[in-house]
Amino acid sequence: MKALILLILLIGFRFLSASNHACFFYETYARGDISGWEQEFRRLEKENPQNFSVLTDALLARYGYLGYLLGTDQNSKARLLLDETEKLLEKLLKQNPGNSRLLGIKAGLVGFRIGLSPMKAPFLGQRNADAYEEAIKNNPSEPMGWIEKGNSLFYRPSMFGGDKKEAEALFLKALQFSKNTECNWLHSFIQVRLYESYKANSKTTEAEAIRKQLQSKPGFFTWIEQW
Repeated sequence: MKALILLILLIGFRFLSASNHACFFYETYARGDISGWEQEFRRLEKENPQNFSVLTDALLARYGYLGYLLGTDQNSKARLLLDETEKLLEKLLKQNPGNSRLLGIKAGLVGFRIGLSPMKAPFLGQRNADAYEEAIKNNPSEPMGWIEKGNSLFYRPSMFGGDKKEAEALFLKALQFSKNTECNWLHSFIQVRLYESYKANSKTTEAEAIRKQLQSKPGFFTWIEQW
């Protein structure tokens, strides 16, 4: 009986631990300190090796953390983590090859490759586009495809087809498809991308409205004011 109770408690603890990770990612992102993300997504992967949903969440956290590394000029670490993350992505894609969230993340990882080696853009650009277009085609209601198509247009030079106004429209579409549930850091990430595009397109009123939404809780997203 004691062994059975212990087993039930252990299963319950692991379920609770797996479900709480969303709030960890959201709250640390909102407060501007995601330095602990690597430890958390590695914990999730170790404790849930067969849970596709949790592994996808961990992969999405890797995507967010890689963006942080590149944004803070930690390129050497980003390259190593990107190599590892691409292998994990391909493993999950073999299990579910048409998954639009995974395909959107794939587009993002290719985008990081371009960021690390801009000279490879002519060779990697089509891989990036193929991934986000397939993501959108397979499931138009999945935000990741729209996010990455928007990122592609936002960061690409205008002479090569970049268009920040079109990127803004794509981020807005991604936001419309995103579930504004508690602790959904991806939803807030899309809001931040939309805020940045509004600023780039001189839409001060719209940017201010997004800022107020993001900063509705004390101490949350104060870091976007530095842009």
